[in-house]
Amino acid sequence: MNACSRPHLIDMEISQTESGLGLEELSCEPSVNEVLRQFRLIFGTFHQHFRKVEPKCGTSGAQIWILAEVIRAPGIGISDLSRKLGVQRSTGSLMVRKMLHAELLSKKCGLNDQRRIRLYVTAKGKKILAMAQKPPDGALPTALSTLSRVELEALCGSLTKVIAKLGVNNGQFELLPFDGRYEE
Repeated sequence: MNACSRPHLIDMEISQTESGLGLEELSCEPSVNEVLRQFRLIFGTFHQHFRKVEPKCGTSGAQIWILAEVIRAPGIGISDLSRKLGVQRSTGSLMVRKMLHAELLSKKCGLNDQRRIRLYVTAKGKKILAMAQKPPDGALPTALSTLSRVELEALCGSLTKVIAKLGVNNGQFELLPFDGRYEE
């Protein structure tokens, strides 16, 4: 019997998932193997979403996410965009540079400060974004945004403990593009 099919264990209500599982109730036994299974399920779903993007749109999931953010906030700057994506400014700048070269984005200098760049999605970028799988920023950020503040705090606290146990302290991966692959 699957550890998550035992009704006497911890219960969490979930709605029907996009994958069509239609689970009304998910019960979970707190074991290392069950948590590893859950991580595989989360990251598998996450990677699957972005693996479908590139063949369909001809661009990476990170670039689709950028297009979506710029559509939401026309004229956004690179620093604000990088913050929304959760990446370092230098990473955001590099990604934007590639998209400017590919004519997916256009830029205009600020009126008062010529050093401030404002970004806009081009017609070509809008066409690509229209072909993209929804949600454009990926299933994981969307799912996380549906959690309550209390649920996010609990998850964040638990993940912080796991990260500490892993001995991760250099931040090597925390501000890289979150599209299932690492661009250089």
